[in-house]
Amino acid sequence: MLPKRAAWRVFLLVLVLSVLAMIASNSYRGILQFSTVQPSPRRRISTIDSYIEAILDDANIENSTVPISNENLTLTVTAENASVSTKQVFLMDAYLVDDRLIRITTIRKCKSKMRLTFYLRFNATTFAMPTNSQPIQACPWFFAKKCDFVGYFTQISVPKVIMPTLVSESMPEAFVSTERDKGIRHRVRLHDARAKKPTRKHELAVCLQPIFLLADWTILIQFFEVVTAVNDCVLRSRGKAKYVVSSDLDEIIVPFHNRSLLNLLHSFKTASPTAAAFIFLSSYAMFENCWAEVKDPASISFGNFAEVKLEKYIWPSGLRSKVIMVPELIRGAHVHNVLRTENRSKIVTVREDDAIVFHLRRVAKRGNITTNGTKTSRELARFIKPCEKLWSERQKRIRDIPGTEILHAKIWPNRGLQVMNELEKCLVHDFRHRAETCNSLFKCIDAIQAVSRNEWVWAKQTWTLL
Repeated sequence: MLPKRAAWRVFLLVLVLSVLAMIASNSYRGILQFSTVQPSPRRRISTIDSYIEAILDDANIENSTVPISNENLTLTVTAENASVSTKQVFLMDAYLVDDRLIRITTIRKCKSKMRLTFYLRFNATTFAMPTNSQPIQACPWFFAKKCDFVGYFTQISVPKVIMPTLVSESMPEAFVSTERDKGIRHRVRLHDARAKKPTRKHELAVCLQPIFLLADWTILIQFFEVVTAVNDCVLRSRGKAKYVVSSDLDEIIVPFHNRSLLNLLHSFKTASPTAAAFIFLSSYAMFENCWAEVKDPASISFGNFAEVKLEKYIWPSGLRSKVIMVPELIRGAHVHNVLRTENRSKIVTVREDDAIVFHLRRVAKRGNITTNGTKTSRELARFIKPCEKLWSERQKRIRDIPGTEILHAKIWPNRGLQVMNELEKCLVHDFRHRAETCNSLFKCIDAIQAVSRNEWVWAKQTWTLL
């Protein structure tokens, strides 16, 4: 057994050696970690560099060369290889919604636990940040329980020390990786969606809803989940438009008393300065359809909208209603209402004698439409001349676009009515079986005989597949 004095000497020696080993280990890791950055003595450092140096000890910094993927999604996953979809994430764009928060719109399997890492690259230094992903709405949606691919918000809390850099500099490069492939970083577009100016370039932005609801039997992502599309559009409108509306092509928000929609919105906002959204109630409208006999674009007329049959039944808020939003005050939106607002902003339901949505019906009337009689409405008559003028101007512009000869030909193949009848028949059938399978319009493509597959125009893919 060692004497007391000798034991203390051994203890101190071991302690000193341990400290030296820790210092050496940290120095070695530092050389590996920052080998691509060569310090320059007495150099003038930029704003970015100064904040980078301040955060080195608090953030996960990487400077090593890693593979960067710039490609968007180009593959189509079919029923044969759909099993790989459970670990896939489809990513659109990233938005800096304020100085501390970045939000990304994604689509993934319901209840997926896939973790993502987000990267910001300033010059030669890259910051790696954890993310938090939550479904935009309850998953699965009660109305479509078999549709198990849903929209997710992936959020990133930006370290406070980077905030002045984002305020004073242009947007840095942004990348995303998955937990299973951390060595591959996918480039993502980062938009500055902060409301930095009180004025907006546009008064009103319009988000047209896409074909919606995606199941796991196929992943044709251009038919992406509608709630994701609406929220991505709302994020895109921040700082650019004063208001944004989510609407279908067959819906018209009609203000009464000869008021314009913008004037009506301005009056609502003046009366309720803290309002984040205005909900417009909806009613079905029917009209005499004459476009089945159209032979060319020049013969299209809007005169049949002069008088429509409007159902007396007004659907309550949240059912078939449509919303006009102040984009900076919306945290989550749905098709018919608002899920969450920023800063507890209020939601205003517009009185039905001020304005309602005219929902112009499909080719066939479904059995789920409630009615208690109709009344004649001439509210759309005042829009006929402006619409015809715009249509005439659009035809002139179309003639100057290469490859659009069919749109201004003397004889125009008009198979729209047959296509709509075939599509409607398929949709009604699928709607009856919505408790057993996911309703997707893509399922009905093969039911359409009037137009072959090679005649459809497919949108270019802009999603990134992780």
